[in-house]
Amino acid sequence: MDMECYLLCVPSNCVSFFLDGTLIICKPLIIMLLIYFIILFELVISVLSFAKSSFREALIGHPYSTDSGEWYRLFTAGCVQVDAFHIFVNMYSLYNFAFIVMGTLCSRGRDMAGRLLFLLLYLGGILSSNLAYYYFYREDADYYHLGASAGVVSVMVAAIVWDHSMEIRLWLVPKAIRGKLFLPLYLIGSFLLKINCEHAISILAHGVGGGYGLAFGLCTRLLYFRNGEVRCL
Repeated sequence: MDMECYLLCVPSNCVSFFLDGTLIICKPLIIMLLIYFIILFELVISVLSFAKSSFREALIGHPYSTDSGEWYRLFTAGCVQVDAFHIFVNMYSLYNFAFIVMGTLCSRGRDMAGRLLFLLLYLGGILSSNLAYYYFYREDADYYHLGASAGVVSVMVAAIVWDHSMEIRLWLVPKAIRGKLFLPLYLIGSFLLKINCEHAISILAHGVGGGYGLAFGLCTRLLYFRNGEVRCL
């Protein structure tokens, strides 16, 4: 089974941040409702999967079954986590970066469009990753995967693309790391963990999710950032 996990990371300031000298201030109530719903949904589905193995087996990513017509697994695999720690790491990281991303996407009065774009970013990261799993492992009946890491990574990368100077803090690391340095270190670290750890770390999910977030971040940057400025009104 391919388990997705990564170092817990948060922006050094997850309430507001500067983008090319312009302060972005988020609207908590409007922005956070969707994020809370996603986190609660992931939590409920994961807890139910812990309690009932048949429910877990019906949702978990299994490219061989997907090739047999169970296409829903391309999405449901992102709703099932490995354990309680896996849920905490994914959802806590999502919470911090999603606050910044949603704040930006909902700027200039684009509340509904911003929420739809956020879903496109998060779910698109999960879907693109699971499609990659399907492509590489559809003939392997013994291969399984699960986790929302690809969606979380896509959100994280989009935020860093918008602000290269963002500082990322890691647990047990006293000094913050610049976003433009964190991304390559993150992918390299995922690859090294996959090679050396007892459990299989999903570099595929991290890489594909990161690539999707990079493309999304670059495209939306052209739409949202003019002369380096964007504000949440």
